[in-house]
Amino acid sequence: MNCERCGREVETNRIGVHECAYCEGIKFDRESFIPLEEQFNLNFQNVLQSDLKPIVKALCMFGSYAVGRPQCGDIDYLIMIDEKGLKRLVEDEIDAFHSQFDLIDDVLEQSGSQPIIDDSFWDYRTCSEYPDCLDCHGTRRCKLPKDDYNAPLNTFCLERCEKGDPYPVCLDVDCYYLEGEVKNYIFKRLLRMLTEGDIDYREYAPGQKVKVIDIVKKNSVKELIEEFQRTDPEKELKIVELWKK
Repeated sequence: MNCERCGREVETNRIGVHECAYCEGIKFDRESFIPLEEQFNLNFQNVLQSDLKPIVKALCMFGSYAVGRPQCGDIDYLIMIDEKGLKRLVEDEIDAFHSQFDLIDDVLEQSGSQPIIDDSFWDYRTCSEYPDCLDCHGTRRCKLPKDDYNAPLNTFCLERCEKGDPYPVCLDVDCYYLEGEVKNYIFKRLLRMLTEGDIDYREYAPGQKVKVIDIVKKNSVKELIEEFQRTDPEKELKIVELWKK
Protein backbone atom coordinates (compact mmCIF):
# COMPACT_ATOMS: atom_id res chain seq x y z
CA MET A 1 0.00 0.00 0.00
CA ASN A 2 1.03 3.61 -0.50
CA CYS A 3 1.24 6.21 2.25
CA GLU A 4 -1.65 8.66 1.97
CA ARG A 5 0.60 11.51 3.05
CA CYS A 6 3.77 11.19 0.93
CA GLY A 7 2.81 8.50 -1.60
CA ARG A 8 5.64 6.10 -0.73
CA GLU A 9 4.99 2.39 -0.48
CA VAL A 10 4.44 1.36 3.14
CA GLU A 11 3.36 -1.64 5.14
CA THR A 12 0.36 -1.74 7.46
CA ASN A 13 0.43 -2.78 11.06
CA ARG A 14 -1.69 -5.54 12.59
CA ILE A 15 -4.81 -3.36 12.77
CA GLY A 16 -4.43 -2.03 9.23
CA VAL A 17 -3.08 1.45 10.01
CA HIS A 18 -0.54 2.88 7.57
CA GLU A 19 2.90 3.20 9.14
CA CYS A 20 5.30 5.45 7.27
CA ALA A 21 8.47 6.27 9.15
CA TYR A 22 9.64 8.48 6.30
CA CYS A 23 7.01 11.20 6.59
CA GLU A 24 5.85 10.68 10.18
CA GLY A 25 8.44 13.08 11.59
CA ILE A 26 7.96 15.85 9.01
CA LYS A 27 6.52 18.88 10.77
CA PHE A 28 6.22 22.59 10.03
CA ASP A 29 6.02 25.74 12.15
CA ARG A 30 2.43 26.46 13.13
CA GLU A 31 2.65 29.98 11.70
CA SER A 32 3.26 28.59 8.21
CA PHE A 33 -0.10 26.77 8.38
CA ILE A 34 -2.14 29.88 9.16
CA PRO A 35 -2.53 30.93 5.47
CA LEU A 36 -3.66 27.39 4.68
CA GLU A 37 -6.31 27.57 7.39
CA GLU A 38 -7.49 30.93 6.07
CA GLN A 39 -7.80 29.59 2.54
CA PHE A 40 -9.63 26.50 3.79
CA ASN A 41 -12.11 28.73 5.62
CA LEU A 42 -12.75 30.66 2.38
CA ASN A 43 -13.19 27.39 0.50
CA PHE A 44 -15.65 26.14 3.12
CA GLN A 45 -17.70 29.33 2.78
CA ASN A 46 -17.83 28.67 -0.97
CA VAL A 47 -19.17 25.18 -0.23
CA LEU A 48 -21.90 26.73 1.93
CA GLN A 49 -22.86 28.96 -1.02
CA SER A 50 -23.05 26.00 -3.41
CA ASP A 51 -25.46 23.14 -4.03
CA LEU A 52 -23.30 20.99 -1.71
CA LYS A 53 -24.38 22.86 1.43
CA PRO A 54 -27.25 20.42 2.27
CA ILE A 55 -24.84 17.49 2.66
CA VAL A 56 -22.67 19.23 5.30
CA LYS A 57 -23.87 18.95 8.89
CA ALA A 58 -20.85 20.34 10.74
CA LEU A 59 -17.17 21.23 10.43
CA CYS A 60 -14.65 20.50 13.18
CA MET A 61 -10.89 20.60 13.69
CA PHE A 62 -8.78 18.16 15.70
CA GLY A 63 -5.15 17.13 16.11
CA SER A 64 -1.94 19.02 16.83
CA TYR A 65 -2.93 22.23 15.06
CA ALA A 66 -6.28 22.35 16.86
CA VAL A 67 -4.60 22.19 20.29
CA GLY A 68 -2.11 24.93 19.37
CA ARG A 69 1.17 23.05 19.18
CA PRO A 70 4.07 25.12 17.78
CA GLN A 71 5.08 22.27 15.41
CA CYS A 72 2.38 20.52 13.35
CA GLY A 73 2.41 17.76 10.77
CA ASP A 74 -0.90 18.80 9.21
CA ILE A 75 -4.29 20.39 9.84
CA ASP A 76 -6.97 17.79 10.59
CA TYR A 77 -10.57 18.58 9.68
CA LEU A 78 -13.71 16.58 10.35
CA ILE A 79 -16.58 17.04 7.90
CA MET A 80 -19.82 15.60 9.27
CA ILE A 81 -22.23 14.49 6.57
CA ASP A 82 -25.98 15.08 6.63
CA GLU A 83 -27.31 11.77 5.27
CA LYS A 84 -30.76 13.17 4.48
CA GLY A 85 -29.27 16.07 2.54
CA LEU A 86 -26.92 13.70 0.74
CA LYS A 87 -29.79 11.40 -0.22
CA ARG A 88 -31.76 14.31 -1.71
CA LEU A 89 -28.76 15.56 -3.68
CA VAL A 90 -28.02 12.07 -5.02
CA GLU A 91 -31.63 11.73 -6.16
CA ASP A 92 -31.49 15.16 -7.85
CA GLU A 93 -28.25 14.30 -9.64
CA ILE A 94 -29.64 10.97 -10.87
CA ASP A 95 -32.86 12.63 -12.09
CA ALA A 96 -30.80 15.26 -13.93
CA PHE A 97 -28.64 12.53 -15.45
CA HIS A 98 -31.66 10.55 -16.70
CA SER A 99 -33.50 13.61 -18.01
CA GLN A 100 -30.74 14.28 -20.55
CA PHE A 101 -31.72 11.14 -22.44
CA ASP A 102 -35.52 11.56 -22.41
CA LEU A 103 -35.68 12.82 -25.98
CA ILE A 104 -33.46 10.09 -27.41
CA ASP A 105 -35.01 7.06 -29.09
CA ASP A 106 -35.26 3.77 -27.24
CA VAL A 107 -32.48 2.42 -29.41
CA LEU A 108 -29.62 4.67 -28.46
CA GLU A 109 -27.18 5.76 -31.09
CA GLN A 110 -23.68 6.86 -30.27
CA SER A 111 -24.04 9.97 -32.42
CA GLY A 112 -27.11 11.08 -30.46
CA SER A 113 -26.10 10.41 -26.89
CA GLN A 114 -22.32 10.67 -26.90
CA PRO A 115 -22.24 14.50 -26.85
CA ILE A 116 -24.55 14.42 -23.83
CA ILE A 117 -22.30 11.93 -22.05
CA ASP A 118 -19.21 14.01 -22.81
CA ASP A 119 -20.81 17.08 -21.19
CA SER A 120 -22.51 15.21 -18.35
CA PHE A 121 -21.68 15.66 -14.66
CA TRP A 122 -20.82 11.96 -14.56
CA ASP A 123 -19.27 9.61 -17.10
CA TYR A 124 -20.64 6.10 -16.62
CA ARG A 125 -17.38 4.68 -17.98
CA THR A 126 -15.77 5.69 -14.68
CA CYS A 127 -18.07 3.28 -12.82
CA SER A 128 -16.05 0.59 -11.08
CA GLU A 129 -18.45 -2.02 -12.52
CA TYR A 130 -18.45 -0.82 -16.13
CA PRO A 131 -18.85 -2.68 -18.49
CA ASP A 132 -20.59 -5.29 -16.30
CA CYS A 133 -23.78 -3.23 -16.55
CA LEU A 134 -23.92 -3.56 -20.35
CA ASP A 135 -26.46 -6.11 -21.53
CA CYS A 136 -23.93 -7.45 -24.02
CA HIS A 137 -21.17 -7.98 -21.46
CA GLY A 138 -20.26 -11.62 -21.10
CA THR A 139 -22.18 -12.73 -24.19
CA ARG A 140 -20.63 -14.28 -27.27
CA ARG A 141 -20.80 -10.99 -29.17
CA CYS A 142 -18.79 -9.17 -26.47
CA LYS A 143 -15.18 -8.90 -27.64
CA LEU A 144 -13.88 -6.92 -24.67
CA PRO A 145 -10.44 -8.34 -23.75
CA LYS A 146 -10.54 -9.47 -20.13
CA ASP A 147 -7.04 -8.17 -19.51
CA ASP A 148 -7.69 -4.86 -21.30
CA TYR A 149 -10.39 -3.34 -19.09
CA ASN A 150 -9.32 -0.98 -16.36
CA ALA A 151 -11.51 1.69 -14.75
CA PRO A 152 -11.85 4.65 -14.27
CA LEU A 153 -12.19 5.27 -18.02
CA ASN A 154 -12.59 2.61 -20.68
CA THR A 155 -13.31 3.41 -24.32
CA PHE A 156 -13.03 -0.06 -25.86
CA CYS A 157 -16.79 -0.59 -26.00
CA LEU A 158 -17.48 2.81 -27.55
CA GLU A 159 -14.76 2.52 -30.17
CA ARG A 160 -14.89 -1.12 -31.21
CA CYS A 161 -18.15 -2.68 -30.03
CA GLU A 162 -19.79 -4.69 -32.82
CA LYS A 163 -23.24 -4.10 -31.36
CA GLY A 164 -22.99 -0.37 -32.01
CA ASP A 165 -24.87 0.88 -28.94
CA PRO A 166 -22.83 -0.16 -25.89
CA TYR A 167 -24.70 1.90 -23.30
CA PRO A 168 -25.62 0.67 -19.85
CA VAL A 169 -29.08 0.56 -18.32
CA CYS A 170 -28.18 3.41 -15.96
CA LEU A 171 -28.85 5.90 -18.76
CA ASP A 172 -32.61 5.59 -18.30
CA VAL A 173 -33.22 3.45 -15.20
CA ASP A 174 -31.62 3.16 -11.76
CA CYS A 175 -28.95 0.50 -12.04
CA TYR A 176 -27.47 -1.16 -8.98
CA TYR A 177 -24.23 0.84 -9.11
CA LEU A 178 -25.41 4.32 -10.04
CA GLU A 179 -26.22 5.63 -6.55
CA GLY A 180 -22.80 4.69 -5.17
CA GLU A 181 -20.99 6.16 -8.14
CA VAL A 182 -22.90 9.44 -7.86
CA LYS A 183 -22.07 9.61 -4.13
CA ASN A 184 -18.40 9.20 -4.98
CA TYR A 185 -18.70 11.96 -7.56
CA ILE A 186 -20.31 14.30 -4.99
CA PHE A 187 -17.63 13.64 -2.36
CA LYS A 188 -14.86 14.24 -4.90
CA ARG A 189 -16.47 17.58 -5.76
CA LEU A 190 -16.60 18.45 -2.05
CA LEU A 191 -12.92 17.63 -1.52
CA ARG A 192 -11.89 19.61 -4.60
CA MET A 193 -13.79 22.67 -3.40
CA LEU A 194 -12.31 22.43 0.11
CA THR A 195 -8.73 22.24 -1.16
CA GLU A 196 -8.89 24.87 -3.91
CA GLY A 197 -5.76 26.99 -4.06
CA ASP A 198 -3.43 23.97 -3.91
CA ILE A 199 -3.40 23.96 -0.12
CA ASP A 200 -3.54 20.22 0.46
CA TYR A 201 0.15 19.47 -0.25
CA ARG A 202 3.31 21.26 0.85
CA GLU A 203 6.82 20.94 -0.53
CA TYR A 204 9.37 20.05 2.15
CA ALA A 205 12.29 19.29 -0.21
CA PRO A 206 12.85 19.93 -3.93
CA GLY A 207 10.35 17.81 -5.83
CA GLN A 208 9.01 16.16 -2.66
CA LYS A 209 5.64 16.97 -1.12
CA VAL A 210 3.55 15.78 1.79
CA LYS A 211 -0.15 16.12 2.48
CA VAL A 212 -0.84 18.84 5.06
CA ILE A 213 -4.64 19.19 4.86
CA ASP A 214 -6.30 16.00 6.09
CA ILE A 215 -10.09 15.88 5.69
CA VAL A 216 -11.94 13.09 7.46
CA LYS A 217 -15.54 12.40 6.44
CA LYS A 218 -17.84 10.95 9.12
CA ASN A 219 -21.51 11.00 10.06
CA SER A 220 -20.79 12.02 13.66
CA VAL A 221 -18.08 12.96 16.16
CA LYS A 222 -18.72 9.63 17.86
CA GLU A 223 -17.54 7.77 14.74
CA LEU A 224 -14.24 9.65 14.77
CA ILE A 225 -13.70 9.05 18.49
CA GLU A 226 -14.40 5.33 18.10
CA GLU A 227 -11.91 5.11 15.24
CA PHE A 228 -9.20 6.79 17.31
CA GLN A 229 -9.90 4.52 20.26
CA ARG A 230 -9.38 1.48 18.04
CA THR A 231 -6.07 2.74 16.64
CA ASP A 232 -4.61 4.56 19.67
CA PRO A 233 -6.59 4.06 22.92
CA GLU A 234 -4.12 6.13 24.96
CA LYS A 235 -4.28 9.22 22.78
CA GLU A 236 -6.56 12.05 23.91
CA LEU A 237 -8.61 13.51 21.10
CA LYS A 238 -9.65 17.15 21.35
CA ILE A 239 -12.27 18.25 18.81
CA VAL A 240 -12.99 21.93 18.12
CA GLU A 241 -16.31 22.75 16.50
CA LEU A 242 -15.95 25.39 13.77
CA TRP A 243 -19.40 25.40 12.17
CA LYS A 244 -22.70 23.62 12.71
CA LYS A 245 -25.95 23.61 10.79
